[in-house]
Amino acid sequence: MTAKGQRAQALSSAAAVLSAFLVFVIGGGVLLGVWAQQRGLAETAAEQARITAEQERVAEQARKEKAAAEVKKVQRKTPRRTTRTRTQPKAADAAKSKGETSGVETVKEAKVAKATPAAKDLTGRGSVLVYGDATRVRLVGSEGTFGAGKVPAGRYTVQATFVGFEPRMAGAVEVSDGARLSLVCASSTKTCEVR
Repeated sequence: MTAKGQRAQALSSAAAVLSAFLVFVIGGGVLLGVWAQQRGLAETAAEQARITAEQERVAEQARKEKAAAEVKKVQRKTPRRTTRTRTQPKAADAAKSKGETSGVETVKEAKVAKATPAAKDLTGRGSVLVYGDATRVRLVGSEGTFGAGKVPAGRYTVQATFVGFEPRMAGAVEVSDGARLSLVCASSTKTCEVR
């Protein structure tokens, strides 16, 4: 083989190696660009899904707060019904209406008076205003069950309902004649306190 032929063969081999290298670099660059673009699209879609989920959570929270506010508004407008407990049997009522009294009845009344000596101090009416995030608050006592507003003087157990929970005993309050009490209920502690 001649020197010219060897030179041509060397140039041909070099050109083949160079073209293979260029194909590798260009093809690799294209593949890398496609991969980067797909990864960017996936990250963008994930970020958009996270933003959408956060927006839905905020909207749901706003709906719950609005519903709780509506419930409170309706509860404030609704007149409060009182439920009184019966302390005397029907026979005693019938005897009283006829003007008769029995020794047993007098003993029962005396026992009630001894059991609650301070109850005589709690006469008249007071006001209880309810604040906080409880959806429903009731005062349960010997005089009956009452909502916020004017209530007979006495000692009451506070029963409160918080969003997502069943009604629960949340504290106690003593109402005296002419008192204006502010009862603050907090869902964080599930309690109601006079402030």
